[in-house]
Amino acid sequence: MFLAAALSALAYDFMDSDGLCYNFNSDGMTVTVTYEISTPGARHYQDLRGNITIPFKVNYNGIDYFVTAIDERTFQDCYDITGMTMPSTLRSIGSHAFLDCTAMTSLIIPDNVTSIGRSAFFYCYSLTDVTIGASVTDIGEFAFSYCSRLKNFKVKAQNTKFDSRDNCNAIIETASNTLRFGCPGTVIPNSVTAIGNYAFYSCSGINTEVIIPPSVTEIGYSAFNNCSNMPSVTIPASVKSIGSSAFDSCYRLTSINAYPNPAEVTLGAEVFQNVKKESCVLHVRPSLFEAYSETDQWKDFENIIGDLPEELKGDLNGDGSVDGGDVSILLEMVLAGGVTDAQKAVADLNGDGDVDGGDVSILLEMVLSGD
Repeated sequence: MFLAAALSALAYDFMDSDGLCYNFNSDGMTVTVTYEISTPGARHYQDLRGNITIPFKVNYNGIDYFVTAIDERTFQDCYDITGMTMPSTLRSIGSHAFLDCTAMTSLIIPDNVTSIGRSAFFYCYSLTDVTIGASVTDIGEFAFSYCSRLKNFKVKAQNTKFDSRDNCNAIIETASNTLRFGCPGTVIPNSVTAIGNYAFYSCSGINTEVIIPPSVTEIGYSAFNNCSNMPSVTIPASVKSIGSSAFDSCYRLTSINAYPNPAEVTLGAEVFQNVKKESCVLHVRPSLFEAYSETDQWKDFENIIGDLPEELKGDLNGDGSVDGGDVSILLEMVLAGGVTDAQKAVADLNGDGDVDGGDVSILLEMVLSGD
């Protein structure tokens, strides 16, 4: 009976000399790093400390096996691991693989990794630097949620699925221009058209105003959920939909600058749940004051003030003025090519239906003349 119980606790095929455990893969030539025991709720590898290196191959009974995967929950709750060096042979990282590795400070995903599982680095709150390799094409939800100290968050330039354009410190899905994962150091580029679901979920490290650029038309569900220290957010007139719970539990929001016409915005359920609507000030354009005061969810704010500037031609960053910052954004738009209808409404200064060098010249004249 005792022997049977002991064997059932094992979750691996063999262990190497450093104490890491492995399972054979179906191809007979590769292995997966796995956890030490299968007891529910047990802490795996509880004695691991410092920087851990996973080898690119291991030998068992005289045969070499390449290491190609990290199993789900393998290093969960390894509180004393400060870093993880992964081999170039690695192809996948399982869900929850490093959940609660709270001392890990930096991470480089090797170039051959194609998938990162759901919640793989959830609550790794000491992470400050993350580099995503060239071949990653799949990143699960919550993969970097609760990483509240992230500052440098980038994708290698060779990656064709994701990018970190303009040194924005975010992961953007290139084809759709959707910001998939952000962090406290993120500056949302003006080329992004959507903030993805859970993009900034539980990003408590955000403690300054978030300005969503006028290229964005969609804010996904729970996009800023539990950004509990975010003081202010600007929602541009271009936004047409805001998903359920998008700003849920943003407890410290003191002001929202809302430029869209609320009649043209589709709201999901409980977008502003747990926002302190008795103290958070909703700033709107004067012409839309009545609309906000009568529209579901928006009307729940007790302090609605019509003090935002009406739409201003050339004000591409939505700050109520036309200046050098708008010129930089317009230049980026012209060089990138292709703009949304919302962008064109503000950027087509000569009214010819295009956004091009002629509009840049007019904007420069406006800035220089102070008009």
